Amino acid sequence: MKRKDYLFFVIALLPLISLLLQLMKISLIHNYQSFFSIVNIICILFTIAYSIILVINSKKKNNLQKTILILSIIYILTLIFISFGVIINMFN
Repeated sequence: MKRKDYLFFVIALLPLISLLLQLMKISLIHNYQSFFSIVNIICILFTIAYSIILVINSKKKNNLQKTILILSIIYILTLIFISFGVIINMFN
């Protein structure tokens, strides 16, 4: 496993950890939530971009790369569900 894979794995986990902390109400800084959401979006975009690169390269993937692919799929599905919720709320 390469050092780059570990770096992208940590980047991919940051939004998930932040979401869990917000769900458990352990958020340490309440005034800077918009900053953390921007950082989360940037991390999610990097994760999705790296997973697209992994899909384009047809080499055999190690476990860490497969985990990054799974996390990016989860993030994409979450963004789709949020988009549907926003669209439905616009018409109500």
